[in-house]
Amino acid sequence: MMKIDLRKAYDMVSWEFVIEALEGYGFPSSFIQMVMVCISSTKFSVRINGEGHGYFAGQRGLRQGDPISPLLFVLVMEYLTRTLSKMSKLPDFKFHPMCKEQRLTHLIFADDLMIFCKGDIRSIQRIREALENFGDTTGLVANVEKSNIFLAGITDYLKEEILEMTGYSLGTLPIRYLGLPLSSKKWGKMECHQLVEKITERVTNVYARKLSYAGRLQAVDRKCKDFIWGSSTDQRKAHLVAWDKVCLPKKFGGLNVNRYRNWNEASVGKLLLQVSEKQDILWMVDWYQNDKYKVTKCGTYSVTRRYNVLIGAQTRLWEANLIWTKIMQPKHRFIVWLANQNRLLTKSRMMRLNIHVEDTKCCLCLAGVVKTPQHLFSECEWITAVRHGLANWLEVQMIQKDVPQSLKWIKRRKWKQIQKGSCGGNMGGNDLSHMESKELEDFLKHRCEYKLCDCTDTGRSESSTNHSPEHKGCCEVSDSVEKTN
Repeated sequence: MMKIDLRKAYDMVSWEFVIEALEGYGFPSSFIQMVMVCISSTKFSVRINGEGHGYFAGQRGLRQGDPISPLLFVLVMEYLTRTLSKMSKLPDFKFHPMCKEQRLTHLIFADDLMIFCKGDIRSIQRIREALENFGDTTGLVANVEKSNIFLAGITDYLKEEILEMTGYSLGTLPIRYLGLPLSSKKWGKMECHQLVEKITERVTNVYARKLSYAGRLQAVDRKCKDFIWGSSTDQRKAHLVAWDKVCLPKKFGGLNVNRYRNWNEASVGKLLLQVSEKQDILWMVDWYQNDKYKVTKCGTYSVTRRYNVLIGAQTRLWEANLIWTKIMQPKHRFIVWLANQNRLLTKSRMMRLNIHVEDTKCCLCLAGVVKTPQHLFSECEWITAVRHGLANWLEVQMIQKDVPQSLKWIKRRKWKQIQKGSCGGNMGGNDLSHMESKELEDFLKHRCEYKLCDCTDTGRSESSTNHSPEHKGCCEVSDSVEKTN
């Protein structure tokens, strides 16, 4: 095995070869001319003692950071792939014992190049000739000082002869390739531990903790349970919903997060079924022929169906279509999902979880009442005013209820699906985004100590001069807040 380092990969590409390659791949001449204008217009200056001197035009290479440079480099490396493929058909070339069945000669990822062959003189000589031909044609040559060759199962005399012929240094496994440890042996505890630590570090860093709940669902791995709720090794946070409920499909009231043990069992079941159905098998087991492992009516095994069987029978929730409508923002969907199960992390719930809360009163309406879900959706004057404004904007009559009752009320309306989704999205998204906005709470607490009046029930933006005299004073602050925002 050879690990080849290409000397200054992007900077050494021949422009003449780029033109020939594009013509050979069948690109039109007008397109080739536009590409060459982009890559051949580079100019360089020399800085001596901190001062730049003159400009001179480039003669080769692809620009670093240019969007088309990676694409052109892939086309250049395709020539190496075809060269090695042609070389592998020669009678004196022998494949690596582990790559013979696949007829694999190399792996390329950008400028990371791995070449495989049997450890004999003729095979390595053929690879050397292919690399020299590739370098003469494209301008990309191997960096002998940074390239390594890995040998095993040969005599010391042959090993020395190969090293002298190639000029590469002798490498030893394990090494890192594309960020992962590469070893000739099975991974041990130490190699796996390093990989787990790396994944954990990436998930629990400061950027991951700032992701929204919807963003966290896209990066679920072995740390998914803590990751979804924002926990880390430094700071633990409350898990608002049981993990069994979270792993259910959305139509059953969960978040559609796969439970990895069940998914693995479902996947293994497919392999067992394939093994048992082989024609040349000498034995047959019938332990899988129960209800959980039966194939579908069309005669195929479905991993998803098997997984649904493993999680057990569940009751489909009618409100799932309203909660997970695409009209709502992902973050608002998650908050409505929590509110529907009465699992919002309000100040009253934080007290029940023994989380220290300095001020338990609602900062939105300044009524001096403990901030509970019932107060938020039924009693808070601020939320009431916002909801009435949204109802007027949607031209509907909305009754002040909690989230489950509001969803039932929306479902009973004879509206189109998009109207129901809009109403549910505005009801949940706006009310709950106000509820969790700490900046708004602090602003109202310290700068806007006022009491909402009946004038705000209209939900329309009006000047304080249009209010009735008895309500003019109480609405001045509200108008100033609106102008500030």
